[in-house]
Amino acid sequence: MEEQQFFGRLISQMTRSTIAAISFISILFVTMLSTIVLTPEHVNPDSDGLRLLFVAVPAAVSWLALYLFEIPRAWLVALIGGMFIWVLWRLVDEVFGMEYGPAASLGGIVAYPLAVMVAGPRMRVVWRVLPLALFAGLFWLGT
Repeated sequence: MEEQQFFGRLISQMTRSTIAAISFISILFVTMLSTIVLTPEHVNPDSDGLRLLFVAVPAAVSWLALYLFEIPRAWLVALIGGMFIWVLWRLVDEVFGMEYGPAASLGGIVAYPLAVMVAGPRMRVVWRVLPLALFAGLFWLGT
């Protein structure tokens, strides 16, 4: 019975984190468009620093959404989810080219629920390590 309640709470948290990922994606595109419009000509829009900005601003907004949805450790979930999306973006950029990089942000629909598994309280070590190993492998493929 206790295990059933645990998985019920986990699924609820993963669903709410997916909704927060949608806020991440929408703010990401607003940040990208405003940065592209306001970026001087001598700045390379493909640089990792600019991509990190594209992830950092939406991650801050998604932290607020996660906090409002009462996700435990919302700041950690936002940080890990943002890093997971950055890894996906690097992988897609390496495999398909930069024009498809922003499409990797749709991976937030997967990244944030996995971040809930990594950062969630009372999770077994196996369920924390599997998503980390997956994204470590994807990072290795993207470099």
